[in-house]
Amino acid sequence: MRFKEVLKKYGLTQTELALKLGINRVSVARLINDDNDIRKTTLIKIANSIGCSVGELFDDYKETCDHSPTTLTCPKCGAKLSITINEEES
Repeated sequence: MRFKEVLKKYGLTQTELALKLGINRVSVARLINDDNDIRKTTLIKIANSIGCSVGELFDDYKETCDHSPTTLTCPKCGAKLSITINEEES
């Protein structure tokens, strides 16, 4: 996961991200630690708070040419994850 790199790119600190998510900085630090499993909904909330795509949070994003990957690799188990973008509003 590229949380620290993405936060730096968007000029945010963990404290600022915590404020946007409505949680404390220690919780953000725990969430972005590579040793933790993060739910898809949490990844979406983090990406939305930063202003980036979920894909940008993954290491694979850097390696793709068009920076819009449809498949990512789980950094924990190596499983391939398919990304489907739903343009409909709920």
